[in-house]
Amino acid sequence: MNVQLECCALATRDAERSDVGLWEAARGSGTEKGLTLRQETFVRAVVAGKSQSEAYRTAYPSSQKWKPPHVWSAASELAGKPKVRRRVADLRRLAADSAVLDAAAILEAALRLAFSDIRNLMHDDGRVRVPSELDDATAAAVQSFEIDEYGRVRYKMWDKNAAIDQLCRHLGLS
Repeated sequence: MNVQLECCALATRDAERSDVGLWEAARGSGTEKGLTLRQETFVRAVVAGKSQSEAYRTAYPSSQKWKPPHVWSAASELAGKPKVRRRVADLRRLAADSAVLDAAAILEAALRLAFSDIRNLMHDDGRVRVPSELDDATAAAVQSFEIDEYGRVRYKMWDKNAAIDQLCRHLGLS
């Protein structure tokens, strides 16, 4: 057992030594929070959903040859470093914020569709607008359009009822 732990400690030390040259490159190349390039690679792999062991093998390719318990130990040790923990938390927070923004954009698109007005497809004098003349909200409500050989425009709109149903479900109204 001691031989395995000692082997793991030596392998981890060797991996860290190989980072010494990368440390200077990491500082100048924008790696965040003073992490080495390999540590940053590990962090991004963890945030992307890989296990700590998989992330470690990604960041430290020489560990592919190691026995699983050695990789587990080294990955756990790396994940426990304060700078690494903070960086993982920061990136997870950014990912969560991004997901909230994406959800907000989806709700905004559904609102636009639910409250779209077909009258915006026409000029005041009754002529049909060509697609380049549509405002953003009306254009977002258009699923497709056709222009025939006579220049007549035919629009197909997205299903307004489906958008309203989705918004009602989101608001708990159905």
